[in-house]
Amino acid sequence: MNKTDYNEIYARRRRVGSADTLKLLLMPFVMFVFFGFPTAAGGYIQTLSNFAAPAFFILSGFFILTPDDAVRRKRLKKAIKRNFITFTAMFIVYFLINAAYLSYLGVNWAPEILRKRILFNFLVFNVWPLSIGGGIWFMQSLLFAVIILLAADICKLLKKPYVYIPVFLILVCVTLFSGEFSRLAGFPHFGYNYIPAGTVTRALPYMLIGMFIRYKANTILNINRWLFPVFFAVGFLLAAAELNLLAHFKLLIYTGHTVGFAIMAISACCFALSLTDTRDSFLTSHGRSFAKRIYVCCQPVYFIMMFTVSYVLPEYYFVIRAFSPFIVLTICLIIAYVTGVVKFALSEMKKLDNQ
Repeated sequence: MNKTDYNEIYARRRRVGSADTLKLLLMPFVMFVFFGFPTAAGGYIQTLSNFAAPAFFILSGFFILTPDDAVRRKRLKKAIKRNFITFTAMFIVYFLINAAYLSYLGVNWAPEILRKRILFNFLVFNVWPLSIGGGIWFMQSLLFAVIILLAADICKLLKKPYVYIPVFLILVCVTLFSGEFSRLAGFPHFGYNYIPAGTVTRALPYMLIGMFIRYKANTILNINRWLFPVFFAVGFLLAAAELNLLAHFKLLIYTGHTVGFAIMAISACCFALSLTDTRDSFLTSHGRSFAKRIYVCCQPVYFIMMFTVSYVLPEYYFVIRAFSPFIVLTICLIIAYVTGVVKFALSEMKKLDNQ
């Protein structure tokens, strides 16, 4: 049986349609994490959807941290520029929304967010200091991570296994023992019961996993691809078991990460990345751009929707709140499609002007 030469395939491709499709397919889980799930078991589904963020970091690391030194450096620089623009735009929009809403409520919010601890949490732990827009942590963590990785690449550390493998193992330990195993590690420390998701505890370790998958693509992705869904199911069961076991022994303090989530994320990404023969479709062509637009606008859309409903249809507030993940996703899909059409039209007009 001939094995696929993934290194050769990915050397010729900047994007892979199946990976971009996965990004869009992960967005419902992102909605569940942000806004909950409308059933009695909604809390479990919301928690178990936390595998989505590691999956995004893995894919980012896979495509940015290529084996080719010149290409890797170029992609890291492009990623910094692209993520900086997105993060800055989100920061401004979220800040203005919060300022307007808190001023409307008559809250004197400015002195609070300028406290040293609040600023430390934001800059070091990527904790958004205001009530609306907490999901910005992902873009902030990704931006900080690619800056760190560019610095490491300039120092020629990314191609030295004896350097980055120990660092990776340290990051994994930090992820585990500052999060779900924080009580086992003797937390609280310095006033924190656990360290939330951020650059060190999510972005860097999972981007390095993506890099490892890329470097070992011919070994990892040539595994029978239908084993990856099995691994995903195993990860799901392990995550549920871990959470219940920690709860049973009264050690559960953080549900944002588990070993099972890591297995789920890695399995989902490997399955998508192995499908290099996927035919072009709407999902493969627009999955990445749609996912990004949905992520950027979902929390402002949710706030505007619920704020409006509270005044216009207050009797339906809790019903709409319960089904908000699906409603927000639908609205954001429409926004993503419309903005895509407008962007395409503007690019065509620009081409005509240049002719």
